[in-house]
Amino acid sequence: MPTLETPHRLRCALDFGIQPDRPHDVTREIQMALNRLDPDQELLFLPAGRYAINDDLDLPPGTGLVGSRNGLSVLKGSGPYSPAIGQAPGSGDANRIESLHLHNVLIQVDHERPFVIRHNVLRHTASSRPQMYIPSGGAHLIESNVLWREPGNSGAGIQLGLSPEVWWRRGVPGTIIIRGNLIGAVDTRDVRKYQHERSDAEELAEKVLGADWDARGLGHYRGAIATAEPIPATIEGNWMALSHDMREHPSLADFLSPRQLQLQRNLFLGEHGTVTFRSPVETQVRGNVFNGISVSFGSFDSAPTKLTQVEDNWFRGFPVRVVSAVNGAGAEHTTPDDLVFTKNLVTDPPRMPPVRLRVPHAASRDQEFQRRAGEIPLGLPNRHLG
Repeated sequence: MPTLETPHRLRCALDFGIQPDRPHDVTREIQMALNRLDPDQELLFLPAGRYAINDDLDLPPGTGLVGSRNGLSVLKGSGPYSPAIGQAPGSGDANRIESLHLHNVLIQVDHERPFVIRHNVLRHTASSRPQMYIPSGGAHLIESNVLWREPGNSGAGIQLGLSPEVWWRRGVPGTIIIRGNLIGAVDTRDVRKYQHERSDAEELAEKVLGADWDARGLGHYRGAIATAEPIPATIEGNWMALSHDMREHPSLADFLSPRQLQLQRNLFLGEHGTVTFRSPVETQVRGNVFNGISVSFGSFDSAPTKLTQVEDNWFRGFPVRVVSAVNGAGAEHTTPDDLVFTKNLVTDPPRMPPVRLRVPHAASRDQEFQRRAGEIPLGLPNRHLG
């Protein structure tokens, strides 16, 4: 059975005649070096410098690309196409991409084989396609990466889906872990304001932008993170923020039919962004901060919301909307106990109207929410502070 991480030897790109900082395309040379690695035992190390690639790269089973932790190992794609690093067919241990700076280069996971994506910076992405597309099959790990989108290059960040293997055999997908990443317009002022512990991703951002780094203009996302299928995922400890001048119907997160989603201890920032849950099932939303973000719970294609708990979150400055109505009993309906809000804190910034929990009359499942239909104040056991 494929494992998520196994010990590997590093093979230096210099041993294969691949030199950094050359002006010509080295896609072919890197691919040939990857194909010569010992499967499940070796990774290709790219020393600090720039490497131009004009086409996709495919990682054979159990291999990967690793950059320098001291300098910057930059893979630079050319043109609006945005070449991708993906997976070659075959079974084996996990692939790995680590400590690389991907300028206009995407990560496209193609198969069920697990993938570890750690300590990378993705920026200057010309394509509007997702910077990372991760179809669930294996137990993928996306940890401590920095994702940025500059003005004029708006598009998607991380998108989760189903791998073809899982789809065709109707198998059970593995859990995707997305942990400790910085996505968008996060900067040192946010870190200090929320007294956040220093993370590997913050050190990466400092390495690129300097000690007092400011990424306010690097959050031009139309969708920072999204799920397109009912796949299990743990999304924890991430910071996501939109640029203040972003007006293209931005979405920080869109969870379409999430199943067994654990969304915990994340920070969502933005003046115009949204976080949407559509027909969640067995979902836990716990310990998150939604600052200036509109959060909604609704339905997709008449599917019910089931066994979803929203607990110990901080909603600041925008309404929480619930548009999933209670419509009966049984597995095919949303029942009174399928969407539970407890121990949440709602606060309003100065000179803003009070935050409300907006629910249709039929969805008023909690005794605290049944006083009247329409917009009603968020009541105990949740707290509202004006």
